[in-house]
Amino acid sequence: MFIITCGDSFTQGEGLEKQTQAYPYLLNAEITNLAQSGASEYLITTQIEQAVKLKPDLIKAAWHAAGMLYFSETTLVQRLWSGAVSKQILLAQRANIPMIHHCCFPHLQLLLEELTDDYIEFHLDLEKHKDKAPDNSHAGASSHIKLANMIMNKLS
Repeated sequence: MFIITCGDSFTQGEGLEKQTQAYPYLLNAEITNLAQSGASEYLITTQIEQAVKLKPDLIKAAWHAAGMLYFSETTLVQRLWSGAVSKQILLAQRANIPMIHHCCFPHLQLLLEELTDDYIEFHLDLEKHKDKAPDNSHAGASSHIKLANMIMNKLS
């Protein structure tokens, strides 16, 4: 199975001792990780556009919107985020490529559930308080193992 992962620093593996400890690299599949530290939903949309061109068996996308939340009102963030994620879902659907989603931050979980049934409820931002990466700002390796197992269980 060929999986492309899209997202921000959590999906990239920032803060871990080795980037290969991030959940994408723990999946039992051929992986291309397009995630970039600091990625907004609009950059993640670009990642999805790139992923579709590579014709994977699955796109695994992670969403955050934390940066927008610090600089905008909650309602505006939710509307912008929902629009971006809706476009990403549509891009994958048009290409007939399944997607699995998860929100790194819990404040958008209910919106994700309104947009799709193809998600895993697991918030790496909350996990970082129980399992800190060496940089003390990201979730640690144990959390990435849990998420990888959840993804593989959803696929089987």
